[in-house]
Amino acid sequence: WIHGKRRPKFYPCIEQDDAEDEEDDEEEDEEKNEEHRGLNNDELNWIHGKRRRKFLQFIEQDDAEEMNESIMFVLGDDELKGVLLWLRGSDILKIKTVHDKFKNSPVISMLFDYAKEEIRYLHLGPMGSMPFVPKSNYLNNKEFWIYFLLRDRYGHYFKNLHTEKIVLRFAADELKSDKDVILAAVKYCGDALYYAADKLKSDPDVIRSAVRNNGYSLRFAADELKLDPEIVKIAVQSDEIALKCADEFKSDYGIVMTAVQSHPFALQYAADELKLNHEIVLQAVRRNAAALIYAADELKADRDFMIRAVQEHGVALKYASDELKSDRDIVRAAVAQSRDALYFAAMELRLELQ
Repeated sequence: WIHGKRRPKFYPCIEQDDAEDEEDDEEEDEEKNEEHRGLNNDELNWIHGKRRRKFLQFIEQDDAEEMNESIMFVLGDDELKGVLLWLRGSDILKIKTVHDKFKNSPVISMLFDYAKEEIRYLHLGPMGSMPFVPKSNYLNNKEFWIYFLLRDRYGHYFKNLHTEKIVLRFAADELKSDKDVILAAVKYCGDALYYAADKLKSDPDVIRSAVRNNGYSLRFAADELKLDPEIVKIAVQSDEIALKCADEFKSDYGIVMTAVQSHPFALQYAADELKLNHEIVLQAVRRNAAALIYAADELKADRDFMIRAVQEHGVALKYASDELKSDRDIVRAAVAQSRDALYFAAMELRLELQ
C-alpha cells in the first residue's frame, strides 16, 4: 500500500465502471433505481452489488507475493471505519483478518459489535414484523441507531413497508427527538418521519431530506412546511402522490407542471381548472399517454387539443371522445406517430387505414 503496489488496484476496485456488466444490466438497474430514490450513483452501485463484490474480493484475497498482510492494516481507525460503514453487517464480520488486527481498537471493536447486533436483529425475523422491542444494550445508543438506520442503503428494512413496520419505532423517545438520528432515518425511508418528535416535523432540513426520498412523507410534516413552495416542489418531483398532500398548491401552475414533468399521473391530484390546461395535460401526455385519462372530459372532446395530443403520443387516441375517434385527421395524425394507435380508431377508419 505504502509503496504504491496495492493502492492503484484499490481505487479502481471501488470506483471503476465495468462497462460490459453495466450495459447488460442497464434496464434492470433503471427499474431498481426507482425503488431507491434519493441515492447517488455510488450508493446505487453498492446496493446492486457491483462495487461491493469487487471490494470484498479484493480485501479478502491473500496476495503473498506482494504483501503478507492485508493492505487494510495500514489504514487508521477512522479511515477503516469509513470504509467498513459501506458494508453490510454480514460483510463486516466476514473480514476476519481486519477483526483480528483491530480487535483491541475501541472504534473498530464497537463497529463489529454493531454488526453483530445487526445480524442478531435479522435472525429474529424481518424488522418490520417484530411486535416487540428486541432486548439490546444499544437501544439508547445514538451512534448505534445512526449506524443501524443507515443500513437501509441496501434496502433490507424499509423497502415498501408501512409506517407501522418501520424499525425506528423501537428507538427511545429521546432518540426520536435527536436531529442526527432522524436525518439518518429519513435519508433512506422518508416515512420514518412519522416517528420523529413534533419539533423535528417542523425542521426544514429534516423535511427536505424526507420528501427527497419519499415525496408522500410530506403528509407527516408540520402544516406550515406543507405551505413551503421549495419543499412541496421537492416532494412532487419525488412522488406523484405528494401533490395529494399539498392542498394549497393543487391550483399552482408551476408546482403542478413540475409534478407532471416527473410523474404524469400526478395530474389526477391537480385542481379541476388545471386538468383543462392544454400545456399541463400535454406535458403529462408526453411522459405517458395514459395520463390523459385524468384530463377533463371537455379536453378529450376538444379537436384542436387532441390533434396536439396524438402528435405527442399516438396512443392518446384511446382516451379521445368517440366522436374524435372517427375524425380522419386525428386518426391519421395518431397513426403517423404510432401504428398502435390504429387499434383505438373507430371501426370504419380502422378498416380503411389498416
